[in-house]
Amino acid sequence: YASMSSFLFQNHFHFSAIQYGWVGCAIGLCSILGKVLCGTLSKWLNIQRGLALGLSNFLFIGLIIYVCQNAYSLNATDVIVLVGLCTLGQGFIGSNAMAGALSPHRQIGGTAAALYGGIQNLIAFTATMVISLLGVHSIKALALSYSLLGAIGLCLIVIQQARRD
Repeated sequence: YASMSSFLFQNHFHFSAIQYGWVGCAIGLCSILGKVLCGTLSKWLNIQRGLALGLSNFLFIGLIIYVCQNAYSLNATDVIVLVGLCTLGQGFIGSNAMAGALSPHRQIGGTAAALYGGIQNLIAFTATMVISLLGVHSIKALALSYSLLGAIGLCLIVIQQARRD
């Protein structure tokens, strides 16, 4: 949602297209850092814990954005830092989700990866569409999307763990 919500930065904070481009660059660097951090910590975390860590990060950052926006008005720097921190967690989600989903299907890895990537895009599109249909075009929509995706993901991990046991 954050990467597709240029209107938040342009309308709410009055950013120009160039300033928003720099925001995208900063968030992209956080994404790279998150993937590197995930690779480094994968020695100590298994797939399930890494995924839970990334989703907990989404939930926690979403709640922080929501509470801070209600307590005082967040400025552009606050939002960029919080989105960057959330993007760090996204590195844990993407890598671990892909590894966990593809490990049982090693014999058809390429097909499974394509199918999995398509499903991820469909879920991301649907979540963004639902949030945008709510008619909330503010920082609260960003907080809501992070919190909901984190909470739903953590619930799915708990359900999957219960089915294994």
